[in-house]
Amino acid sequence: MKINRIILENFKCFENEEFELSAPYTLIIGANGKGKTAILDAIAVGISALLSEVSEPDSLRSLKDRDVRLKLYKKGRNIDIQPQYPASVSCEGIFAEQEINWTQSLADTGNKPRTDKTIKTLSQNLNKMISNGQNSLLPLIVYYGTDRLWIPNQNQTKENQDENNSVKESRTKGYENCFRPGSNITWLTDWLRKEEKEALESGKRSDALEVVTSAVAKCMEDEDWQTITYDLNKSEVLAEAKDGRLLPLGVLSDGVRNMLAMVADMAYRAAMLNPHLGKDAAKETPGIVLIDEIDLHLHPSWQRGVVEALHRTFPNIQFIATTHSPFIIQSLRLGDLINLDNEKNLQYYNRSIEDIVALIMGIDVPHKGQRFLRMEADAEKYSQLIEEAKNAKTFDPEKLRKIEDQLNELEAQLKMRYSDDAAYHAFLRMNRRAALSAQEVAK
Repeated sequence: MKINRIILENFKCFENEEFELSAPYTLIIGANGKGKTAILDAIAVGISALLSEVSEPDSLRSLKDRDVRLKLYKKGRNIDIQPQYPASVSCEGIFAEQEINWTQSLADTGNKPRTDKTIKTLSQNLNKMISNGQNSLLPLIVYYGTDRLWIPNQNQTKENQDENNSVKESRTKGYENCFRPGSNITWLTDWLRKEEKEALESGKRSDALEVVTSAVAKCMEDEDWQTITYDLNKSEVLAEAKDGRLLPLGVLSDGVRNMLAMVADMAYRAAMLNPHLGKDAAKETPGIVLIDEIDLHLHPSWQRGVVEALHRTFPNIQFIATTHSPFIIQSLRLGDLINLDNEKNLQYYNRSIEDIVALIMGIDVPHKGQRFLRMEADAEKYSQLIEEAKNAKTFDPEKLRKIEDQLNELEAQLKMRYSDDAAYHAFLRMNRRAALSAQEVAK
């Protein structure tokens, strides 16, 4: 499954726009407020229609009144804000090796969204195959927003964990909360605990557990972290480092914890959706994964490799993500870039970070820090006053006194502004004395 094109009408900040989407990666960049997240939201609305007959309604993301573009009209001193209907999200893509296109639309305030019969029929057929126990290939569909903190529930006790030991095993479990997966950490923890307990009792790990731990190991093979496990004695998820250290997931940095948990969540869902694929579920499962700010909390060294790492772990997934990171743009050789700030098709793979920031992202890149540039500008202003003082000393003593007052005032300001740099102040005073005393000698 993949989406090739999405067409938006009156969706959030977009009046009429269409975007081409590539596989395996499409990266969306642009200034805040340009619509990066809005595109992901629109894709979520589109692909949610495929799950309408498969997943619980609470897990779906339909087109709502709050998604409709607002237009402002000035009425004297007042502003009249009006939603612009109709609003729609149209998709073109491939499902089960067939080209399909469908639309979800909203005609007016308070109306229910309408979805094309084409996608409804596909969803009904999918549900029928699941109900009949067929080994149909279900696509992984999940949307990771910027609120994905993945904080384990510290209040969960052994007693209520044991009460929750019965975890629903339907294949459609893989779609639960798929458009707000940050809440999944509790039942992902429950599942890991159950699997580790059964593995201990039977002496054999299940294929699903192997899928999750292997996926984490594969994605993290270039980093310090190896995989995750559940400690039955401590009743918590642990992250295993390559040097053998075991640390609770909750004490790790946000970047490490989010990446470990996100990969584990994807692998878990793939294993739930396609149990017939066994240990190859992560490798063979197709689908679409949306990630808002893929660089969230990641160190720059990790940002360089996150695109490749996710692709090698889930090679049949179409990833569509947003970012502000030039390091991720630089590493993107597998897909395409949607630049909401710049319509020009500029090469970005393997360009220097400076070129990407300046040419692709449209940001001026000084080669010196802002503080250093301010110090240079202040020193230049100080030097200009010295030159004026030199000239005034010969021709206009009254002006000289005023300029020296300005120099004294500027020196006092600079001492407060750059109080930690004694050498800077000494250099300025030395230049002042040298310039004015040299003029005295010349006389």
